[in-house]
Amino acid sequence: WLADHQVGGSAVVPAAALIDMALAAARARFPNAAALELLELEIERAFVLEPGQVRETMLRVDATGDFTLCSRPRTPMRGEAASRRR
Repeated sequence: WLADHQVGGSAVVPAAALIDMALAAARARFPNAAALELLELEIERAFVLEPGQVRETMLRVDATGDFTLCSRPRTPMRGEAASRRR
């Protein structure tokens, strides 16, 4: 499906995939919830997958249900911080 989401030769993870990841993490964080609802989504930066680059991702869901998705190259350069998506 990433072949359909190309910008300048790089794949961009679609918002639907980000939502799916967030809801999966929320289901794991709140296993007894009868329903989950996404009230707001702010994408601070596109999640770009450069050709040939392996990325590490981390998705956190806090006690209130807010989630943050961070990403960085698997072998970051010294001092490189993860790029955040909320």
